[in-house]
Amino acid sequence: MSQSEYVLSNGPTPGGSFAAREDLVISALRTIVDSDGISSTPNYTFAWERSAEPSANSASWQRITGATASSYTPGDADVGFFIRAVLGYVDGANNAETVLVATEEVVANVNDRPTHNLRLVGNFTENGVVTV
Repeated sequence: MSQSEYVLSNGPTPGGSFAAREDLVISALRTIVDSDGISSTPNYTFAWERSAEPSANSASWQRITGATASSYTPGDADVGFFIRAVLGYVDGANNAETVLVATEEVVANVNDRPTHNLRLVGNFTENGVVTV
C-alpha cells in the first residue's frame, strides 16, 4: 500500500481531532491509494476494538462483538477505553491489507438519564397519604 488516509470522525466533516464520547457515533472514513491497485468495487471489511492502551502494537486490543459496520457508537462498556477501527481489503495484487486507526483519547462518559417506572399508591383524597 503506497498511501492511505484513514480517519475517524464524529461530525459532518472529517479531519482534525475530536472528542470520543459515549453515545456519539464514530465513523471510519477512508481514502486509500494502493500501488497494487484497488478494485472499482472493493470489498472492505470493518471491525472495531477497544483497549486501555493507545499503542497500535498493544496486545490489549479486544474485538467488540457485533461491531462490523463502517461506524460505531461507543456505549457504557467503552468508557475509559481507546477505540480503533480495523479496515481490511484485498488489493489489486491479491494481497490482504489491514489499516488500523484509533481515537486519540479514551471515550468520555455521558451522564445517562435515569430510567424508572413510578407507581403511586395511596388514598388520593385531600390530605391523604401517597407513597411512591
